[in-house]
Amino acid sequence: MNWFCENPDCELTCEQANEFLKYIDVDSYKEWAWDWRLGFFKAAIPQREIENSKYEDLLFRGNLYVLTSVYTFSSAMNFAEYVKDNGIGTIIGEASGNAPDSYGDISVFKLPNSGVIMQISTKKWYRTDNKSGLIEPDI
Repeated sequence: MNWFCENPDCELTCEQANEFLKYIDVDSYKEWAWDWRLGFFKAAIPQREIENSKYEDLLFRGNLYVLTSVYTFSSAMNFAEYVKDNGIGTIIGEASGNAPDSYGDISVFKLPNSGVIMQISTKKWYRTDNKSGLIEPDI
C-alpha cells in the first residue's frame, strides 16, 4: 500500500481502486502527484509507479470499459483518470464533471471574532499524464 492510501481522508476510495486493479491484468500503474498544504507548510508528493499485486487466479483478461458523463466527478473521475492515463481501458461517454488537476480535502474553521465559518482546500492533485483539462472519452 502506498502512502497516499494511508491518508485517512482518501483511504476508502484509494483502497477500492487498488483492490479493483488487482483483478486487472496490469503489472503496474502510475498514481497522481499532489501537494498538501498545512498552514505555511507544503509537502509535494511526487508521482509514483505502483506495482500491482494481482490476483493471478482471478484476473480479468478482457477489455475494460468505463462509462463517464458530466456527473462523473471527484473519486469517480479519479478512477477514470487511472484507467485512461495508464492505458488500462477505454473511456466511453462524455467528458468528466471536473478536471483531475483540482483542489480538494477541505478544512473547515470558524473565525474567532466574527464567527464566520470558512473552508479552504488543503490538497491539489495533478493529473497522472500531465495533460490539462477534463477526462475526455475515447468513444
